[in-house]
Amino acid sequence: MTDDFFSEGMAVLRIYTAEKDHYEGLPFYEWIVQKACSYGLSGATVLRGIGGYCLGNPVLAPQFHQIRINQPVVVEIIDKLTDLENFIKGIEETIPKGLMTLQPVAVRYYGKKKK
Repeated sequence: MTDDFFSEGMAVLRIYTAEKDHYEGLPFYEWIVQKACSYGLSGATVLRGIGGYCLGNPVLAPQFHQIRINQPVVVEIIDKLTDLENFIKGIEETIPKGLMTLQPVAVRYYGKKKK
């Protein structure tokens, strides 16, 4: 493998929320994605969990007798560590509460390269 096989200085930011959480009139996960786009980050993925729990909302597990549940949602963004740190600084004072993780990650792009 060559030294540039994986990109260095990259990180993954995960923001944990719930499906029914809203901010500024939008689902919170949608607000995060729009903000990430406005900061010029490379992209965001929204993942909906089938169940989970947290201290503030003890039961997020599916129950068959309910049609609508408050499923957990994770927004995942992979970009340069410095860009993610700037993004966090820009949004953390405006959001009410939540949990984020930021971890270094090795990134490799795959597929045919454009000429």
